[in-house]
Amino acid sequence: RDRLLINGFQEWLVMRRVLADLDPTMLGPLEGVRRSDAFAQDVLTFVALMKQNLVHPSALVLAAEASGSERLRVLASVYQAYQLRLQQARMLDFRDLISGAIELLQSNGPLRERLRARFRLVLVDEFQDVDPAQFELLQLVAPSETRPRLLAVGDPDQSIYGFRGTVP
Repeated sequence: RDRLLINGFQEWLVMRRVLADLDPTMLGPLEGVRRSDAFAQDVLTFVALMKQNLVHPSALVLAAEASGSERLRVLASVYQAYQLRLQQARMLDFRDLISGAIELLQSNGPLRERLRARFRLVLVDEFQDVDPAQFELLQLVAPSETRPRLLAVGDPDQSIYGFRGTVP
């Protein structure tokens, strides 16, 4: 299936379009910042954090409706609209590559086993900056059940991506 991988600037353009097309009443108290470049970037940062933690947009919408604040409900709806826009345009961002690989390997046992058999060891440098989604993917590729096959090199004192959701 042909898909277009988009970069950060293109993600920002898509988010600007999503925000421009939203029903103004949906944004509630955030309507006043809808056209702000900083707001578009902040929402993209929120979306990235959700994707890095494998939080699906529909799950976040349900959770926000059940117990979230109005602001969280708005952010969840924007996240869902953004992801829908990407899907309709057959686009992926970098984080979608990771979550897509996770979904594929979780749902296709034979493929997962062929991939696992292909590598004796998997080396990850700068392991302290791996986010939860990347770690999930590593566990699928190099499981620890049979024999350790994951070699991680890192220093938690050098973690620089905590603001992006990494957990040393």
